[in-house]
Amino acid sequence: GLRKLKGGRIIEVNPNKVPRIIGKQGSMVTMIKEMGRCNIVIGQNGLIWINGLPANELLAIQTIRKIEKESHMSGLTDKIKGYLDSQSHLVEGTEAPKEEVQHEHVQREYVPRGPPREYQRRGPPRRY
Repeated sequence: GLRKLKGGRIIEVNPNKVPRIIGKQGSMVTMIKEMGRCNIVIGQNGLIWINGLPANELLAIQTIRKIEKESHMSGLTDKIKGYLDSQSHLVEGTEAPKEEVQHEHVQREYVPRGPPREYQRRGPPRRY
């Protein structure tokens, strides 16, 4: 949404690299956010706002620059994950590793919902 940005840093990247930085279904940027413990907002115009503790912001910026430089390579997500793992000692606000908690997967019952409301009134859009 639109709001005044308080704190953080703004960096600029080539707008053509934005989809690679975001990753499939946001996987790459989510990984950077979680492992770097900072908030990241990416604009389609190539402007990226990063907000967190200073060392974490720097790690996120270095990671984004690495993605930008190596965006033509395959297997980039795994390389970036390895890079972030190797740099995890630089992240501020981290504690000693805890035991992983196993979450139970809950299967939800499928409930058919029918067509969207606008179709109920007007019918589906016409293709010419």
